[in-house]
Amino acid sequence: MSSDSAMNEHESTAGGGRSDVGGALPAPETSTCEAVPGVVVDCPHATTCAGCPLIELDYAKQLASTRGRVAGAAAHYPSLESIVTLPVAPAEPVVGYRGRAKLVISPAGAIGLYDRSGHHDVVDIPGCKVLAPALADVASGHRSACHLNDI
Repeated sequence: MSSDSAMNEHESTAGGGRSDVGGALPAPETSTCEAVPGVVVDCPHATTCAGCPLIELDYAKQLASTRGRVAGAAAHYPSLESIVTLPVAPAEPVVGYRGRAKLVISPAGAIGLYDRSGHHDVVDIPGCKVLAPALADVASGHRSACHLNDI
């Protein structure tokens, strides 16, 4: 079996989207990942922040990895056998798109996400590349207020 036919067989047996008539959606002819080759987001918090666990990868590889995780998770459910896992749609734009985030404020006034250690240590993320500008501005205002009030 060729790698192309192996991929098509995997796509037809893994989870994804449904058509309105209950059958599987056809596999798309082009991969969304092909639209963003070589894009790497350079975030200053990537090594410590747990918010974007795949950020060190090329963006196309991030999308492919996510698609593979969805397909793998759905493969455990026989009722989803006829469902196709479609390519993951890239964010537009690739940076500054996240308009919602559950940010944490540490006792020291850091505002961000927990670190990659699995402990509840907050990584201050003033240069986060994925937060939408409005959300980054709100976090910056809170960060300034915390530092002004010695929180």
